[in-house]
Amino acid sequence: LSACRIRTNLSQAANILTWGHRNGGRYENDDTRLLLRALPLVVPAKYKKYRSDSHLWPKATFINFFHDNKSSILPIQQRREQSHDRSLWKSMCHMLDVTPHITNPRADIDLAICTRDSDIYNFQLAMCKYVSPKELLDEVMGDGPRSIVKLTPDEGRALVKQNLEEKDTVNLDSDDEDGGDNGLDLDSIYLTCSLLCSVSMKAINTPVRGMHCKHMQCFDLANYIATHSTVHGGRWRCAVCDEFVAVQDLMVDGFIAEILDKIRNDVSSSRDKVEIYRDGTWKFLDENKLRYQKKRSSTSEQPENKRAKTNANDSNIIAQAEVIDILDDDD
Repeated sequence: LSACRIRTNLSQAANILTWGHRNGGRYENDDTRLLLRALPLVVPAKYKKYRSDSHLWPKATFINFFHDNKSSILPIQQRREQSHDRSLWKSMCHMLDVTPHITNPRADIDLAICTRDSDIYNFQLAMCKYVSPKELLDEVMGDGPRSIVKLTPDEGRALVKQNLEEKDTVNLDSDDEDGGDNGLDLDSIYLTCSLLCSVSMKAINTPVRGMHCKHMQCFDLANYIATHSTVHGGRWRCAVCDEFVAVQDLMVDGFIAEILDKIRNDVSSSRDKVEIYRDGTWKFLDENKLRYQKKRSSTSEQPENKRAKTNANDSNIIAQAEVIDILDDDD
């Protein structure tokens, strides 16, 4: 067993803070929240890809809250012990919002924490300012200090060209047994982007991606902010590559936005992809083919030239040969 204690007093800030839960348990902009989280100081190998400050409760965490001459046990959302392996704990755990339990901002806040975990953790009591998803969206799309990068259509088009030019190696999904290049025209290499938001299953409104992401595929800004509004350790993951992308590291792709402005009303779950070519031109594809449909209408005819397609989600073409198709020039 391990135990620790956190004691603080916020009376000096009581006059300038507006505590939350004033409106039926709902937060409003500028409300203050008090959050307790635990940070593992030794990150397991399976969590290495995540940021080191991801919240994770120690096993068997027990929290006793002393405040305003009262004592209570605060419930937490903990990982669950697996019945088939008592050493294995899975599922999601969330930070503890202490705000609803504060009845007197001038009284001492005392947290006694007991755990049964051999790993080392750091407990943090953080005072945060609440910003609603809509307010944050307005701020990042404005011209203030939280504004994100907004590429012009020409700048976005230039990035697509650069992305295609850097793909020196192309994998071919071909039925030919000789393994040759089969008349591949490297000038016809293109990438395919989806214009559909994976969350709402509607056309993307504001296309964004991480500035450091290696893919060209975009996702919708408003949905990205809304789906990460719940405070937990796995927030702010790219919808495409699952890498950590803070809001300030997003950028709006003006080229994809320009395409969406022209065909947004025609985008649907059955027709959502565009081909983008090296010269900056693009084509809205016909309805998506189902996986069991044949790629070629006839196996008796052999095309003279073939084109290599790269998927916009790819950060490493060599490692993902299954996304490479060979299409006839007549298609």
